[in-house]
Amino acid sequence: MAKPKATTADQPPVLRPPQPNAAATDDSGAADRGTALGTKASDNEVVSPSAAPVPAKRMSAVKVKTTAKLPVLVMRFNKWSKGCGEKVEQNFDNQPRGILKAFPKVDADQVSHADLEENLWWWRKAKSEKAASIFRHNGVPSWTEMLFTIYQDHFERSAYYYELRARYDNRYQWDFGHPWIHCSRQQRRMLDCLWPNDYPARKWLPSDAGKPAWSRLDGVSFNLQLNDTVLIEQFLAEVERLRSSKAIRKPGVGQGVRRKPLSWRPIELLDIRRYRIRPLNDGERSHVSKVLRDYKAACQKARIEP
Repeated sequence: MAKPKATTADQPPVLRPPQPNAAATDDSGAADRGTALGTKASDNEVVSPSAAPVPAKRMSAVKVKTTAKLPVLVMRFNKWSKGCGEKVEQNFDNQPRGILKAFPKVDADQVSHADLEENLWWWRKAKSEKAASIFRHNGVPSWTEMLFTIYQDHFERSAYYYELRARYDNRYQWDFGHPWIHCSRQQRRMLDCLWPNDYPARKWLPSDAGKPAWSRLDGVSFNLQLNDTVLIEQFLAEVERLRSSKAIRKPGVGQGVRRKPLSWRPIELLDIRRYRIRPLNDGERSHVSKVLRDYKAACQKARIEP
């Protein structure tokens, strides 16, 4: 008996693979440009011309813009400037002579110890007899002594850590794009907020206004015909009265004074190693390691990355 022919309704549906469209042949690996762009319509919708997928060639020409991350200190400086109401333009009081604004390249011309000492290690000139070459102002020559005094009084430790930071982990890049001696007045003040000196300042700056440690002797009179010993006693008595009113304790023996300047030798040793002047010995490597540990602790206290 012959089997009846199967009708169309009795036949199982034929499964066909989906037909690739033009966008699916793009070498970017996207299966459907319309889906990727959020413009694909459902089976019952009509795709308008404005919602049509972007051609592959046009898509390949589109570039995503990325913003380079600013250095940590630059971001902190911008936040600090906004918080204290500093104006945008900065005051560059220092115009030092002969100090590089960029680190020498290792693979370029050979760098000698004398080159580093003369053109990079500006702190070797931060002494009273050599201060005129780096603590100088083109418009006001008499500022040399003042700038040098302010450096010792307020900025020595922050300048030290700023220079060490540029060399930390073989970075060799200043956050502000130049060494501390080329930093602006505002940049130095911000760095001083991060790493202040561990001894009190002797000279008052306008930025010290409002700080409880500073006081003026208003309405106090002294008879200048008195002996110095008597005048000192009267002055110290007034100082103790002011301390008591502000709950500031009298410094103990060896406190409240600048004992000795910082040793910049560990920073110089890092440069000596980088520019292959000579190998470091065990003692020098140990000295560098200790200073780097101290720097990391100072950064942790200031809540910034090393």
